[in-house]
Amino acid sequence: RGCTDTVLFEKNQLAAGSTSKAAGGVRHVFANPFNIEWGKKNIAYFEHFEENVGREVEFSQSGYMYLIDSAEQEEMWADRLDLYADHDVDARMLSPAQAEEVFPPLDGSRIRGAMYAPECGHVDPSQVTQAYASAATDAGATIETKTEVLDIEVSDAGGVKTVRTDGGDWEVDHVVDAAG
Repeated sequence: RGCTDTVLFEKNQLAAGSTSKAAGGVRHVFANPFNIEWGKKNIAYFEHFEENVGREVEFSQSGYMYLIDSAEQEEMWADRLDLYADHDVDARMLSPAQAEEVFPPLDGSRIRGAMYAPECGHVDPSQVTQAYASAATDAGATIETKTEVLDIEVSDAGGVKTVRTDGGDWEVDHVVDAAG
């Protein structure tokens, strides 16, 4: 926001790397309070993605279910339910029969139960990438696909001066390396 001369260099096509292999899970059921809170923010963000980004993406809130097949897992998830309750996360234990109702292909006879969080879900990472790209170009950004960054030249003072690509050199003031 507020930047009018932003350039993204991508050596392939957008979403061709690890994004194309991602599952796109959006959840808040973690063991760490920090991750729980960030997960809640992510769920809220994707629930209002069109308002936030100006593009529509499908956020399927189909829930996350963790199958339980041992007493140790049952105890671990029961402890986590207390943590989730402290963070206002809707999560619950299900019997094998209840788990089958939520996910009919499941054979409940092979599990002790499940932990289920209905607000969680998934998005298509490629669709999200394309939505961000469209919003960015509409706001004035340039996206250079099939353009590999070969080098970044810095000035004597230590600031970024030039980005060298296989498609030419770009004079820049700042660089954000989001190459993974």
